[in-house]
Amino acid sequence: MTLPSAHLQPDRLTTVAHSAASPTPAAGVDSHAAARIRSVAVPGTILLSMAVLFSSCLSDPFAHRFLKKEPALDEAVGTYLLTEAYVSMIEAGLDDRIRSHEPTPSIELRDNGTAILRDFPLFHEQANAFDYDWVGFRTLEARWAIIPVGAVSSSVNDTAVPVFGLRLTDAEEPLDSPTFTGKEAIDGMIFTFYDGDQGQILGFKKHH
Repeated sequence: MTLPSAHLQPDRLTTVAHSAASPTPAAGVDSHAAARIRSVAVPGTILLSMAVLFSSCLSDPFAHRFLKKEPALDEAVGTYLLTEAYVSMIEAGLDDRIRSHEPTPSIELRDNGTAILRDFPLFHEQANAFDYDWVGFRTLEARWAIIPVGAVSSSVNDTAVPVFGLRLTDAEEPLDSPTFTGKEAIDGMIFTFYDGDQGQILGFKKHH
């Protein structure tokens, strides 16, 4: 699918971690590179391996929507409803199936640090391959925490600005880390698949 990104004025995505395991933010990465970070949590240790995929110009068509200030915990609490699905690179026709699913997939972040993902569109990342398998809709419980998930800049010469999102842990299935959206406050979150410039996402809007 080719997304109509010309009118979006996309920011340059310099370092954003999207991992099926618990992600850890990367150190600064050259503006012509995107860092993909995989982390595996073991008792007392986080083991990291990082592969850097180089590109002459990596732009995420949704990066201009990412939240560029660290939110308070109580600001993140609430329910988020799925409003966007662009995942045709994973399976043709899956966009419409996810968007039309009833009940609408949702994510509830509770003030005690727990989360429930209801009818969540679940994907598994293939082992040793930069690709995904569609699993189906699942209801999962998890724990959540706010973390910096990367940085964006509007051009190669601009200073990168941190963006923030979630670490979702302790679920029965591995979950990617979404990035919060919003100008001054959280208005939603985006799960990104593949490299950000390919425009493959699940988008959720904050309902209350």
